[in-house]
Amino acid sequence: MSNQKVVIHAYKFDGQLYRTYEFGYIIEENDEYICVSVKGAHVIYEMKNRFYPSDIKENCIWYFFKKEWYNLLVGYKDNRLFYHFHVAGPYLIEEGAIKYIDFDLDYRVNNWKSHVLTELDIDEFVTHSLMYNYPPKLVDTIRNTGILIKKRYQEKYFDRFFNKELLEKQLP
Repeated sequence: MSNQKVVIHAYKFDGQLYRTYEFGYIIEENDEYICVSVKGAHVIYEMKNRFYPSDIKENCIWYFFKKEWYNLLVGYKDNRLFYHFHVAGPYLIEEGAIKYIDFDLDYRVNNWKSHVLTELDIDEFVTHSLMYNYPPKLVDTIRNTGILIKKRYQEKYFDRFFNKELLEKQLP
C-alpha cells in the first residue's frame, strides 16, 4: 500500500465536511497507524460555503491511529521541526479516503529545542461542543485525550514518531 495516493477528509461532529487534503501518499502502514506524506497536498478549507485553497509546502508526515483519539502531524517549517496533534476520532478508510472527525482541540510543539507543548483552540472546542451538542461522555473522552497527549509527551512516548530520517526522505 506504500506510495498509494490518498485523499483525507476532516469532518465536524454534525457530519459536515470541514477540510479536504488532496493528495497525500501513504508511506507506511501497520496494525497501529497509517503514515501519510502530505508535502504538496492541495488543501481545501470548506467554511460557510466558501473555499480557501492552499498547498502544504513544507515536508510533513501525518500519523493516523486506529485506536487513538488523536492524530499527529510531524514536519519541517522554517528549518524547524514541528509537531501538531489534533484531538480527533479514530480514522476510517471509506471510498478511497482517510476520514476522521475533528474536535477542534489541538496541541503543538513549534520548536524542537524548547520542547514546549502548547494547547490550541480551547475556545473553539468549547463553542463547538455546545453548538453541536457533544454528549457528556464525548466531552470527557476529548478532555481525557488532551491529558493523555500531555502525559505521553512528557514521557517522550511520541519520540518514536518524530522520525527525521523519514521526513528527510520526503525532501525534494
